[in-house]
Amino acid sequence: MTVSDSEPPPADPPDGMHMFHRVSYLLSGEGPVAISPDLTIPEALKLMRDYGFAQMPVVAGKEVLGLFSHRSFSERLMNSQWLWSKTRTPETLVVEDFIETPVYVRAVEPIDKLFTAMDDVDAVLVGDPDRLQGIVTSSDVIAYLYRVASPYLLLKETETGLRSLIEAAVTPEKLRECAQQALANLYQGREDRLPTSLVAMTFDEQVSIVMNTRNWPAFAGVMGASRDMFTYEIRPVGQIRNDVFHFKRELTDEDLEKLMTAREWVLRKLRRKVGPGR
Repeated sequence: MTVSDSEPPPADPPDGMHMFHRVSYLLSGEGPVAISPDLTIPEALKLMRDYGFAQMPVVAGKEVLGLFSHRSFSERLMNSQWLWSKTRTPETLVVEDFIETPVYVRAVEPIDKLFTAMDDVDAVLVGDPDRLQGIVTSSDVIAYLYRVASPYLLLKETETGLRSLIEAAVTPEKLRECAQQALANLYQGREDRLPTSLVAMTFDEQVSIVMNTRNWPAFAGVMGASRDMFTYEIRPVGQIRNDVFHFKRELTDEDLEKLMTAREWVLRKLRRKVGPGR
C-alpha cells in the first residue's frame, strides 16, 4: 500500500474561479491511497475492508496501472473457470491480474463532467496515469452535491412549512389584522404597500407577525405555548436566508445546524397539526 506523493491540487486562484464547482473540490488534501500490483487478493480485500473502500488505484512507482475493485475482481473471476478454481488458493492471485482500465478526469474540470464519466463506473481517477491526484466515487459526488444544495432545501421546507402553520392558525381576515399590528411602523408613509397576504410578505415579515406580543395568542395554538422558543428557533433563519440567496458568504456548520433545527421545529408542529400517520 502506498500514498501518492504527487503534488496536491493547486489552491483556488484569486481570479473568481473559486466560485465554480470543480472536481478538485471533492478531493481530500491527503492524497489517494494506492496499492501495489503485487499485493495478493486477500491482502487487497482486507485493506479495502479496513479503509471502507470499494475500489483502490493500483500504482507501480508513480504510474497508475489500473483500478482494483470488488467489481473488477468478481467479473474477471466469474468469466474464467480456471481463475475460479484458483480461488481455492487465493494467496497465489495478485491484484495486477484483476484490474480494470480507469476513467480519468482533470481536477480543474467542472463538476458536471463527473456525471458523464460515471455513467458506467462507480469511481473515476483524478489526474493522469503518471500524476494521480485522487479518486472520486459516486458517493463522494452525492455527498458534495447534498452539502451544496442542503441550505436551499432546508430553507424551502422551513419557509413553506411556516406558511402552512400560519394559514392553519388564522383566517385571511385575521392575518390582515395581525399584519397591521406588526408591520404598520415599517410601512409608515407607504401604508398602501403593507402586505396583508402570505405570498406578499417576506420571511422576516411573517416571523415578525407571529412574534408580535399582541398577535401571539392567535398563533399559540399551532406554534406552541412559548413565544420565546419560536423566536429562538425561527428568527435566526432570516439572516441566514438573506446570506444564502444573495450569495454573501459560505455557510458554516453552525449555520447548517441552525437551519436543520428550525426545519425540525416546523416539521414537529406540522405533524401535530395534521395528526398521526403523516
